Amino acid sequence: MDTLPYFTCHIGHRFGADSLEEAQFHGVEQAFEVALRALNERAALCLRLAETAEAKRQTLSARRWDEAGREARERAEVLIRFLGEEWIRPSMSPGSGTPDRF
Repeated sequence: MDTLPYFTCHIGHRFGADSLEEAQFHGVEQAFEVALRALNERAALCLRLAETAEAKRQTLSARRWDEAGREARERAEVLIRFLGEEWIRPSMSPGSGTPDRF
């Protein structure tokens, strides 16, 4: 007998708890990957703009772009550390003792 609940979306598709949890987990992982890529791209862009401003002797602009790039790199590092931590993934099988970690 299946003891896990089913969920129905707004257009009527039914999902078991295990498949919904898996899809949700992967969606969260993908969102973090997109955020990390965007931060890395921002850091690279800011570096390039800082170098361009420096070459034109626009010291204030170069400093501001450098600071913005440093901020993006620092935020990316925080996200990388966060992503390195284990996720709690409770087992979907009834009666299992401890949560799985990934």
